[in-house]
Amino acid sequence: MKEFIFLKDKIVHTHAKNIIRGRDDAYREGESKIFVRDVPADLGEVDYRSYIKALKYIGYKGFLTIEMHSRLGEDRRQDILKSKKFLEELIGR
Repeated sequence: MKEFIFLKDKIVHTHAKNIIRGRDDAYREGESKIFVRDVPADLGEVDYRSYIKALKYIGYKGFLTIEMHSRLGEDRRQDILKSKKFLEELIGR
């Protein structure tokens, strides 16, 4: 929370991306040597309940963009919609 308070006047945009590391169906994230798999916001390693709570605490009113990587030909629309629903419930929309 202290990081959010410290940076509150600098945060103008934020992404919602969640991952699980080391899965069999994972891929390499950029130049990283870590293999990850993007998952809906409620399933991965990021605690979005705390994240949204902190954004609310500092009065953040900007955008929250859902980011979901996919492999060529992979359709992730349902995962994106699941993330959207979950995040909207946390935000209170």
